[in-house]
Amino acid sequence: MKRIFHGPAREALRTSLQLAGELRLKIVFLVRHAKSSWKDTSLPDRDRPLKKRGVNDLWLLKPVLTGKDCKPEHIFSSDAVRAAETAKTLAGFYGLKKKNVTLSDELYGSSPGEILAFIRDREDILHRIMIVGHNPGLSETANLLGARPLEAAMPTSAVACFSFDVERWRQLRENGGLVEFYIYPREYKREAPRSTGT
Repeated sequence: MKRIFHGPAREALRTSLQLAGELRLKIVFLVRHAKSSWKDTSLPDRDRPLKKRGVNDLWLLKPVLTGKDCKPEHIFSSDAVRAAETAKTLAGFYGLKKKNVTLSDELYGSSPGEILAFIRDREDILHRIMIVGHNPGLSETANLLGARPLEAAMPTSAVACFSFDVERWRQLRENGGLVEFYIYPREYKREAPRSTGT
């Protein structure tokens, strides 16, 4: 009989499996690219870079992301410049090498069904993958993966992490994921001190 673990018991099981190198869970990180620049209106949508605020937002999340026990093994990103720059920054946070980042035109303007198909097509040797993409497809994919829908569309730089109790990517089922965490920059921004005046 297959045992089903919940809460602390499931976490303890997962930790022991990680230590033993026998992780059976599949983990998906969904990341919406950081805020991009519209300064040069002549640029095609695909070529728009990140703006400074977008980069700062990612760095704001760095200690939160790297403080988690679960880290991606490979990042798959849309080949749009803003997504690629987001992926490169995140790879640096996790100490991933260039070979562990893949840019794909399949993730640019993709529908939730296409993103899910992309995930299911990954190699089973990978257990933890990160997908960097765009709205509305990415937010709709998050609602497709999780047992509960998000309260609103994912803002820029938002990260949603889902775990699936499966051994193969092709076994992923809609609404079968457990939300491990969902974070975005606004949660960690402190209001600037207000001047009291004299």
